[in-house]
Amino acid sequence: MLTQLLGKPRSDAFEPASAFASLRGELPQPTPGTLVQAFGEHLHPLFKTRTMQSGLLIAAEPGAPVQAVAEGKVVYADLYQSFGPMVILDHGAGFFSLYTHLEALTVAKGQVLKQGEPLGTVGATLDGPRLGFEIRHLTQPQDPNKWLKIHYK
Repeated sequence: MLTQLLGKPRSDAFEPASAFASLRGELPQPTPGTLVQAFGEHLHPLFKTRTMQSGLLIAAEPGAPVQAVAEGKVVYADLYQSFGPMVILDHGAGFFSLYTHLEALTVAKGQVLKQGEPLGTVGATLDGPRLGFEIRHLTQPQDPNKWLKIHYK
């Protein structure tokens, strides 16, 4: 999906007041919670297959508010495959944050959010209430914990 967003020049490209890259290590958590699965490669305990987690999977209270980690423009707010309701924010200069497994969306495509503004609530997965949170530069996944002021543990 990000490849499609980046594939052609957009007249509606978002340019924030401050450069997202300068916020590394300073972003707030999108919701309070605990880390269920960290960024990176994981070995399945039963099947011994390797999978790549492109973000963080966070256990949180069901229905807890999820906030924008930085100023950004909503470029996607809808259901997406097995991720359920998902929001993608464009932070400018090729940086995006993705929020998946949401229960309710409180934003619409084209809306501009300030840091800390709500975008939805934590939804349910088969394993309980979870938030999927990713940061990408262009299409390249980044470790979100390295961008957060307080790391998930």
